[in-house]
Amino acid sequence: MRFYFLVCVVLLYSNFGFSNEESDRAMKLFSEAKYRESAEVYQKLIDQGFGGESLLYNAALAYSKSGQLAKAILLSYRALLWSPNCLKCKQNLAIYQAASGVEPIKTPESTVSKVWKSARNSVSASYWFFLSTLCFGLGLFLFKWKKRIGFGGVLFLISLLSFLLAWSRDDSDYSGSGAVVMKNSNLYLSPDTLSQIKSPLPAGEKLLLLDEIGTWKKVRLSDLNQGWVQSQEIEIIKL
Repeated sequence: MRFYFLVCVVLLYSNFGFSNEESDRAMKLFSEAKYRESAEVYQKLIDQGFGGESLLYNAALAYSKSGQLAKAILLSYRALLWSPNCLKCKQNLAIYQAASGVEPIKTPESTVSKVWKSARNSVSASYWFFLSTLCFGLGLFLFKWKKRIGFGGVLFLISLLSFLLAWSRDDSDYSGSGAVVMKNSNLYLSPDTLSQIKSPLPAGEKLLLLDEIGTWKKVRLSDLNQGWVQSQEIEIIKL
């Protein structure tokens, strides 16, 4: 058991050491204006399972400097999944979109929806789940052993609300409801390349996913136009 523990520690240390070493190398390449090479190093880290707002933000910046704006837009959206209130991520995303000539999707929202999303995104899903579990335990203690029905009931309600916020945050992080066009493509009337082309799809445009048939995705554009696009032309925005 002790040997196994030591092996795990060594592997964990090596993994983090490699991450830091490669991150430093990517930043050094970026400072030397070797943007494509820097982006490649960042991408290797991402492919190996490393993540986080900072890594994705820096990778997006390297891709943008190397002229790969669609990839920069995709990674900026993913960075915002890690940290929805990241101001620099939002600012750079707007810059990348303007440079690509694409319009962000704007959907009307009620005040209640805005307040809910603001609360949901204020902390991570794990934090909301921890708060839900804590309030449930305290509520059960007060309700069952202290006979404080009023306080116990309030804590149960907070626990339920926190659980719903945790579920909503986790779903928003991993649902993959949006996608980015990775290269200039077309929006088709039906899932067939022989069908009518409704409009061109510029690289970098964000799409909302509606349905899927085989290797085709039904999507909605920022102008609310709907149609079909081949799956290999897009990448889904998810962690």
